[in-house]
Amino acid sequence: DGLDTMAASEVFVHELGHVLGLFHPSETFGSPHDPLADTPECTLDDDVDGNGVVEDEECPGDLASNLMFHTHLPELRPLWLSAAQAEVLRRSPAVIP
Repeated sequence: DGLDTMAASEVFVHELGHVLGLFHPSETFGSPHDPLADTPECTLDDDVDGNGVVEDEECPGDLASNLMFHTHLPELRPLWLSAAQAEVLRRSPAVIP
């Protein structure tokens, strides 16, 4: 009881994304950012409450529902990957075609 299997699965796949070569699009403190051109950035300029942390609701568009975003809230499902993130996964040496 109490185990959120969807959340556990999302964490597993997120961490697997790191193993296969992906980074967070933006880090908790607004930088650094991943090197991919098609993932939006969330910077400290987006930190509305001024607490020094860019939180899900402060980031532009649907960035916070990206699989590789640094946090995941259930209400932001479904999660998505950008085309460039998907390409990184396809080209990972750990993925055998």
